[in-house]
Amino acid sequence: MSGFDTLLASVTSTAARPFSDAVTLPRGAYVDPDFAALETRRLFLGDWVCVGRLDEIPEPGDYITHRIVDTPVAVIHQRDGSLAALVTICRHRGAGLLEGCGHADRIVCPYHAWTYDLTGALLGAPFSGDRVDLSSISLPRARTDIWEGWIYVTLDDDVAPLSSRLGSLSSRIAPWYPADHVMVWRANEVWACNWKTLAENFTESYHLFSSHRETLQPYTPTQGVHCEPGEADWNIHWMDTTRPAAKTRPDASAEARRRFPLMHIYPSHVVSTSLERGFWMSLQPEGVDRVRVLWGVTAARSMVPADDAGYAAFRDDIKRTFDAVNLEDRRIVESIARNLRSDHYRPGPLCPKERTLWEFWRYLARRLA
Repeated sequence: MSGFDTLLASVTSTAARPFSDAVTLPRGAYVDPDFAALETRRLFLGDWVCVGRLDEIPEPGDYITHRIVDTPVAVIHQRDGSLAALVTICRHRGAGLLEGCGHADRIVCPYHAWTYDLTGALLGAPFSGDRVDLSSISLPRARTDIWEGWIYVTLDDDVAPLSSRLGSLSSRIAPWYPADHVMVWRANEVWACNWKTLAENFTESYHLFSSHRETLQPYTPTQGVHCEPGEADWNIHWMDTTRPAAKTRPDASAEARRRFPLMHIYPSHVVSTSLERGFWMSLQPEGVDRVRVLWGVTAARSMVPADDAGYAAFRDDIKRTFDAVNLEDRRIVESIARNLRSDHYRPGPLCPKERTLWEFWRYLARRLA
Protein backbone atom coordinates (compact mmCIF):
# COMPACT_ATOMS: atom_id res chain seq x y z
CA MET A 1 0.00 0.00 0.00
CA SER A 2 1.39 3.44 -0.96
CA GLY A 3 1.81 6.26 1.50
CA PHE A 4 -1.14 8.05 0.01
CA ASP A 5 -3.34 4.95 0.22
CA THR A 6 -2.31 4.59 3.85
CA LEU A 7 -3.28 8.20 4.53
CA LEU A 8 -6.66 7.81 2.85
CA ALA A 9 -7.30 4.63 4.82
CA SER A 10 -6.38 6.46 8.02
CA VAL A 11 -8.81 9.29 7.26
CA THR A 12 -11.53 6.74 6.53
CA SER A 13 -10.92 4.78 9.73
CA THR A 14 -10.79 7.98 11.79
CA ALA A 15 -14.15 9.10 10.41
CA ALA A 16 -15.65 5.66 11.04
CA ARG A 17 -15.04 5.82 14.79
CA PRO A 18 -18.12 6.52 16.93
CA PHE A 19 -18.36 10.08 18.22
CA SER A 20 -17.81 8.84 21.76
CA ASP A 21 -14.34 7.73 20.65
CA ALA A 22 -13.67 10.42 18.01
CA VAL A 23 -10.19 11.83 17.39
CA THR A 24 -8.87 14.46 15.02
CA LEU A 25 -7.70 13.68 11.48
CA PRO A 26 -4.15 12.54 10.79
CA ARG A 27 -1.61 15.25 10.01
CA GLY A 28 -1.34 14.21 6.35
CA ALA A 29 -4.93 15.28 5.68
CA TYR A 30 -3.73 18.88 6.11
CA VAL A 31 -0.21 18.82 4.65
CA ASP A 32 -0.13 16.14 1.94
CA PRO A 33 -0.30 17.70 -1.56
CA ASP A 34 -1.80 14.56 -3.12
CA PHE A 35 -4.60 14.62 -0.55
CA ALA A 36 -5.20 18.30 -1.35
CA ALA A 37 -5.31 17.49 -5.07
CA LEU A 38 -7.92 14.79 -4.45
CA GLU A 39 -10.05 17.27 -2.47
CA THR A 40 -9.82 19.70 -5.37
CA ARG A 41 -11.03 17.11 -7.88
CA ARG A 42 -13.75 15.49 -5.80
CA LEU A 43 -15.07 18.43 -3.79
CA PHE A 44 -14.38 21.77 -5.44
CA LEU A 45 -14.62 20.64 -9.05
CA GLY A 46 -17.37 18.14 -8.24
CA ASP A 47 -19.78 20.01 -5.96
CA TRP A 48 -21.35 23.39 -5.30
CA VAL A 49 -19.45 26.53 -4.27
CA CYS A 50 -21.11 29.57 -2.69
CA VAL A 51 -20.30 32.82 -4.51
CA GLY A 52 -22.53 35.36 -2.74
CA ARG A 53 -26.09 36.56 -2.25
CA LEU A 54 -28.93 37.07 -4.69
CA ASP A 55 -29.62 40.53 -3.27
CA GLU A 56 -26.13 41.63 -4.39
CA ILE A 57 -27.19 41.57 -8.05
CA PRO A 58 -30.76 42.96 -8.08
CA GLU A 59 -30.75 44.54 -11.56
CA PRO A 60 -30.06 43.22 -15.08
CA GLY A 61 -26.37 43.60 -15.78
CA ASP A 62 -25.34 43.33 -12.11
CA TYR A 63 -22.68 40.68 -11.51
CA ILE A 64 -20.50 39.04 -8.88
CA THR A 65 -17.34 37.10 -9.66
CA HIS A 66 -15.56 34.18 -8.06
CA ARG A 67 -12.86 31.65 -8.90
CA ILE A 68 -13.55 27.94 -8.58
CA VAL A 69 -10.11 26.35 -8.39
CA ASP A 70 -8.48 27.76 -11.58
CA THR A 71 -11.69 28.83 -13.33
CA PRO A 72 -13.02 32.40 -13.07
CA VAL A 73 -16.79 32.69 -13.16
CA ALA A 74 -19.25 35.57 -13.06
CA VAL A 75 -22.89 35.26 -12.06
CA ILE A 76 -24.82 37.87 -14.04
CA HIS A 77 -28.42 39.00 -13.62
CA GLN A 78 -29.93 38.58 -17.09
CA ARG A 79 -32.38 40.89 -18.81
CA ASP A 80 -35.14 38.29 -18.46
CA GLY A 81 -34.61 38.09 -14.69
CA SER A 82 -32.72 34.80 -14.70
CA LEU A 83 -29.12 34.21 -13.62
CA ALA A 84 -26.27 33.04 -15.83
CA ALA A 85 -22.90 31.85 -14.56
CA LEU A 86 -20.32 32.47 -17.27
CA VAL A 87 -16.72 31.30 -17.42
CA THR A 88 -15.04 34.66 -17.87
CA ILE A 89 -12.04 33.62 -19.97
CA CYS A 90 -11.97 35.46 -23.29
CA ARG A 91 -12.39 33.08 -26.23
CA HIS A 92 -9.66 34.94 -28.13
CA ARG A 93 -6.46 34.55 -26.07
CA GLY A 94 -7.62 33.84 -22.54
CA ALA A 95 -7.66 37.23 -20.85
CA GLY A 96 -9.85 37.69 -17.80
CA LEU A 97 -13.09 39.54 -18.48
CA LEU A 98 -14.63 40.63 -15.16
CA GLU A 99 -13.43 41.11 -11.60
CA GLY A 100 -15.09 41.90 -8.29
CA CYS A 101 -18.71 43.01 -8.21
CA GLY A 102 -20.31 45.54 -10.52
CA HIS A 103 -22.59 46.31 -13.41
CA ALA A 104 -22.09 45.86 -17.15
CA ASP A 105 -24.35 46.25 -20.18
CA ARG A 106 -21.83 44.26 -22.20
CA ILE A 107 -18.70 42.29 -21.36
CA VAL A 108 -15.64 43.81 -23.03
CA CYS A 109 -12.25 42.09 -22.96
CA PRO A 110 -9.58 44.52 -21.66
CA TYR A 111 -6.98 42.99 -24.01
CA HIS A 112 -8.39 43.27 -27.54
CA ALA A 113 -11.94 44.49 -26.85
CA TRP A 114 -13.73 41.34 -27.96
CA THR A 115 -17.26 42.03 -26.78
CA TYR A 116 -19.91 39.67 -25.42
CA ASP A 117 -23.51 40.21 -24.40
CA LEU A 118 -24.80 39.28 -20.95
CA THR A 119 -25.60 35.74 -22.10
CA GLY A 120 -21.99 35.21 -23.18
CA ALA A 121 -22.61 35.41 -26.95
CA LEU A 122 -19.82 37.08 -28.91
CA LEU A 123 -20.98 40.39 -30.42
CA GLY A 124 -17.79 41.79 -31.89
CA ALA A 125 -14.13 41.09 -32.57
CA PRO A 126 -12.45 44.32 -33.76
CA PHE A 127 -10.25 44.22 -36.85
CA SER A 128 -10.91 40.52 -37.40
CA GLY A 129 -12.71 40.91 -40.73
CA ASP A 130 -14.44 37.72 -41.78
CA ARG A 131 -11.97 35.44 -39.98
CA VAL A 132 -14.14 35.21 -36.85
CA ASP A 133 -17.63 33.70 -37.04
CA LEU A 134 -19.37 35.58 -34.23
CA SER A 135 -22.33 33.20 -34.15
CA SER A 136 -20.12 30.21 -33.37
CA ILE A 137 -18.35 31.64 -30.30
CA SER A 138 -19.69 32.21 -26.80
CA LEU A 139 -18.52 32.00 -23.23
CA PRO A 140 -19.03 28.61 -21.52
CA ARG A 141 -21.70 28.40 -18.85
CA ALA A 142 -21.66 26.85 -15.41
CA ARG A 143 -24.71 25.73 -13.42
CA THR A 144 -26.27 27.85 -10.68
CA ASP A 145 -28.54 27.10 -7.77
CA ILE A 146 -30.18 29.23 -5.07
CA TRP A 147 -30.72 28.30 -1.44
CA GLU A 148 -32.15 30.75 1.12
CA GLY A 149 -30.88 33.68 -0.92
CA TRP A 150 -27.38 32.24 -1.41
CA ILE A 151 -26.03 31.74 -4.93
CA TYR A 152 -24.05 28.59 -5.66
CA VAL A 153 -22.14 27.61 -8.79
CA THR A 154 -20.78 24.24 -9.91
CA LEU A 155 -18.53 23.21 -12.78
CA ASP A 156 -19.93 19.67 -12.62
CA ASP A 157 -22.74 18.96 -15.09
CA ASP A 158 -24.00 15.92 -13.19
CA VAL A 159 -24.02 16.81 -9.48
CA ALA A 160 -27.51 16.96 -7.96
CA PRO A 161 -29.01 20.41 -7.28
CA LEU A 162 -27.90 21.64 -3.88
CA SER A 163 -31.23 23.20 -2.99
CA SER A 164 -32.90 19.78 -3.28
CA ARG A 165 -30.42 18.40 -0.75
CA LEU A 166 -30.96 21.13 1.84
CA GLY A 167 -34.72 21.01 2.31
CA SER A 168 -34.53 19.66 5.85
CA LEU A 169 -32.03 22.37 6.80
CA SER A 170 -34.36 25.05 5.42
CA SER A 171 -37.15 23.68 7.59
CA ARG A 172 -34.90 23.68 10.65
CA ILE A 173 -33.82 27.31 10.28
CA ALA A 174 -37.06 28.79 8.91
CA PRO A 175 -37.84 30.68 12.17
CA TRP A 176 -34.71 32.81 11.55
CA TYR A 177 -35.83 33.99 8.05
CA PRO A 178 -32.39 33.70 6.41
CA ALA A 179 -33.69 34.50 2.92
CA ASP A 180 -34.76 37.94 4.19
CA HIS A 181 -31.15 38.97 4.87
CA VAL A 182 -29.16 41.31 2.62
CA MET A 183 -25.43 41.66 2.22
CA VAL A 184 -23.83 44.63 3.95
CA TRP A 185 -20.15 43.71 3.78
CA ARG A 186 -17.97 41.35 1.74
CA ALA A 187 -14.20 40.86 1.59
CA ASN A 188 -11.77 38.57 -0.21
CA GLU A 189 -8.57 37.53 1.59
CA VAL A 190 -5.93 34.81 1.60
CA TRP A 191 -5.12 33.13 4.92
CA ALA A 192 -2.08 30.94 5.53
CA CYS A 193 -3.77 27.72 6.60
CA ASN A 194 -5.41 24.61 5.21
CA TRP A 195 -9.02 25.22 4.17
CA LYS A 196 -10.29 22.49 6.46
CA THR A 197 -8.68 24.09 9.51
CA LEU A 198 -10.66 27.26 8.89
CA ALA A 199 -13.88 25.38 8.18
CA GLU A 200 -13.41 23.42 11.40
CA ASN A 201 -12.75 26.61 13.35
CA PHE A 202 -16.08 28.07 12.23
CA THR A 203 -17.86 24.75 12.67
CA GLU A 204 -17.26 24.64 16.43
CA SER A 205 -17.87 27.33 19.04
CA TYR A 206 -16.06 25.47 21.81
CA HIS A 207 -13.16 27.94 21.48
CA LEU A 208 -15.13 31.14 22.14
CA PHE A 209 -14.44 31.30 25.87
CA SER A 210 -10.69 31.32 25.29
CA SER A 211 -9.98 32.62 21.76
CA HIS A 212 -12.73 35.28 21.77
CA ARG A 213 -12.78 36.07 25.47
CA GLU A 214 -13.76 39.73 25.05
CA THR A 215 -15.29 39.89 21.56
CA LEU A 216 -17.78 36.99 21.50
CA GLN A 217 -17.81 35.12 24.81
CA PRO A 218 -19.76 37.83 26.71
CA TYR A 219 -22.58 37.66 24.15
CA THR A 220 -22.43 34.10 22.80
CA PRO A 221 -20.80 32.07 25.60
CA THR A 222 -19.33 28.63 25.05
CA GLN A 223 -21.63 27.43 27.81
CA GLY A 224 -24.53 27.99 25.40
CA VAL A 225 -23.19 25.80 22.57
CA HIS A 226 -25.54 22.98 21.53
CA CYS A 227 -24.75 20.48 18.78
CA GLU A 228 -27.37 18.38 17.07
CA PRO A 229 -27.04 15.70 14.38
CA GLY A 230 -26.69 17.01 10.85
CA GLU A 231 -27.21 15.22 7.54
CA ALA A 232 -25.15 14.11 4.55
CA ASP A 233 -24.72 17.62 3.11
CA TRP A 234 -24.54 19.80 6.21
CA ASN A 235 -23.96 20.07 9.93
CA ILE A 236 -25.33 22.52 12.48
CA HIS A 237 -24.78 23.80 15.98
CA TRP A 238 -26.52 26.45 18.04
CA MET A 239 -25.49 29.41 20.16
CA ASP A 240 -27.47 30.88 23.01
CA THR A 241 -27.07 34.64 23.23
CA THR A 242 -27.10 37.01 26.17
CA ARG A 243 -28.52 39.72 23.87
CA PRO A 244 -31.89 38.41 22.64
CA ALA A 245 -32.97 39.84 19.30
CA ALA A 246 -35.65 42.44 19.90
CA LYS A 247 -35.47 44.88 16.99
CA THR A 248 -36.96 42.85 14.18
CA ARG A 249 -39.69 40.30 13.47
CA PRO A 250 -42.30 40.98 16.18
CA ASP A 251 -43.84 37.59 15.37
CA ALA A 252 -40.57 35.70 15.99
CA SER A 253 -40.54 32.88 18.51
CA ALA A 254 -38.81 33.10 21.87
CA GLU A 255 -36.34 30.46 20.71
CA ALA A 256 -35.42 32.46 17.63
CA ARG A 257 -34.76 35.52 19.78
CA ARG A 258 -32.47 33.82 22.26
CA ARG A 259 -30.42 31.51 20.05
CA PHE A 260 -29.23 31.13 16.46
CA PRO A 261 -27.73 28.46 14.18
CA LEU A 262 -24.23 28.09 12.72
CA MET A 263 -24.09 25.79 9.71
CA HIS A 264 -21.58 24.16 7.41
CA ILE A 265 -22.94 23.44 3.95
CA TYR A 266 -20.38 21.08 2.48
CA PRO A 267 -17.83 21.39 1.21
CA SER A 268 -16.91 24.97 1.97
CA HIS A 269 -19.76 27.33 2.86
CA VAL A 270 -20.00 28.20 6.56
CA VAL A 271 -22.73 30.56 7.72
CA SER A 272 -24.47 31.82 10.83
CA THR A 273 -27.78 33.63 10.87
CA SER A 274 -29.65 35.33 13.69
CA LEU A 275 -32.84 37.33 13.43
CA GLU A 276 -30.75 40.48 13.08
CA ARG A 277 -27.54 39.61 11.23
CA GLY A 278 -25.31 36.82 10.04
CA PHE A 279 -21.73 35.98 9.14
CA TRP A 280 -20.47 33.72 6.36
CA MET A 281 -17.38 32.39 4.61
CA SER A 282 -16.86 30.57 1.31
CA LEU A 283 -13.48 28.84 1.23
CA GLN A 284 -11.29 27.90 -1.73
CA PRO A 285 -8.01 25.99 -1.14
CA GLU A 286 -4.86 27.23 -2.81
CA GLY A 287 -2.53 24.34 -2.00
CA VAL A 288 -2.15 22.74 1.39
CA ASP A 289 -1.43 25.85 3.46
CA ARG A 290 -3.28 28.71 1.76
CA VAL A 291 -7.00 29.33 1.52
CA ARG A 292 -8.85 32.08 -0.30
CA VAL A 293 -11.48 33.40 2.09
CA LEU A 294 -14.55 35.11 0.68
CA TRP A 295 -16.37 36.37 3.74
CA GLY A 296 -19.13 38.78 4.56
CA VAL A 297 -21.84 39.95 6.90
CA THR A 298 -25.58 39.98 6.26
CA ALA A 299 -28.37 41.77 8.09
CA ALA A 300 -32.11 41.46 8.24
CA ARG A 301 -33.53 43.82 5.64
CA SER A 302 -35.48 45.77 8.26
CA MET A 303 -32.28 46.41 10.26
CA VAL A 304 -30.44 48.22 7.45
CA PRO A 305 -30.65 52.04 7.63
CA ALA A 306 -32.18 53.64 4.55
CA ASP A 307 -30.15 56.88 4.63
CA ASP A 308 -26.58 56.96 3.33
CA ALA A 309 -24.98 58.26 6.54
CA GLY A 310 -26.81 55.73 8.71
CA TYR A 311 -25.92 52.91 6.34
CA ALA A 312 -22.25 53.89 6.28
CA ALA A 313 -22.08 53.97 10.09
CA PHE A 314 -23.92 50.63 10.30
CA ARG A 315 -21.53 49.08 7.78
CA ASP A 316 -18.42 50.48 9.46
CA ASP A 317 -19.50 49.14 12.84
CA ILE A 318 -20.08 45.68 11.38
CA LYS A 319 -16.69 45.68 9.62
CA ARG A 320 -14.89 46.78 12.79
CA THR A 321 -16.55 44.05 14.84
CA PHE A 322 -15.84 41.21 12.45
CA ASP A 323 -12.33 42.37 11.57
CA ALA A 324 -11.50 41.98 15.27
CA VAL A 325 -13.06 38.52 15.49
CA ASN A 326 -11.41 37.35 12.26
CA LEU A 327 -8.01 38.53 13.46
CA GLU A 328 -8.38 36.40 16.59
CA ASP A 329 -9.34 33.37 14.50
CA ARG A 330 -6.65 34.00 11.90
CA ARG A 331 -3.89 33.97 14.51
CA ILE A 332 -5.07 30.59 15.76
CA VAL A 333 -5.63 28.82 12.44
CA GLU A 334 -2.36 30.08 10.96
CA SER A 335 -0.48 28.88 14.04
CA ILE A 336 -2.12 25.47 13.58
CA ALA A 337 -0.93 25.42 9.96
CA ARG A 338 2.65 26.06 11.06
CA ASN A 339 2.47 23.39 13.75
CA LEU A 340 1.00 20.77 11.42
CA ARG A 341 4.31 20.80 9.54
CA SER A 342 5.90 19.16 12.56
CA ASP A 343 6.26 15.38 12.72
CA HIS A 344 5.46 15.69 16.42
CA TYR A 345 1.80 16.49 15.82
CA ARG A 346 -0.48 13.71 17.06
CA PRO A 347 -4.30 13.45 16.75
CA GLY A 348 -6.22 14.33 19.91
CA PRO A 349 -9.68 13.44 21.24
CA LEU A 350 -12.76 15.51 20.46
CA CYS A 351 -14.87 17.13 23.16
CA PRO A 352 -18.70 17.02 23.32
CA LYS A 353 -19.09 20.51 21.78
CA GLU A 354 -17.13 19.43 18.66
CA ARG A 355 -19.55 16.93 17.19
CA THR A 356 -19.80 18.99 14.00
CA LEU A 357 -16.12 18.35 13.22
CA TRP A 358 -16.69 14.61 13.37
CA GLU A 359 -19.65 14.95 10.99
CA PHE A 360 -17.54 17.01 8.56
CA TRP A 361 -14.82 14.34 8.55
CA ARG A 362 -17.39 11.66 7.83
CA TYR A 363 -18.48 13.70 4.80
CA LEU A 364 -14.84 13.91 3.66
CA ALA A 365 -14.40 10.16 4.00
CA ARG A 366 -17.56 9.47 1.99
CA ARG A 367 -16.48 11.77 -0.84
CA LEU A 368 -12.77 10.97 -0.95
CA ALA A 369 -12.50 7.25 -0.18
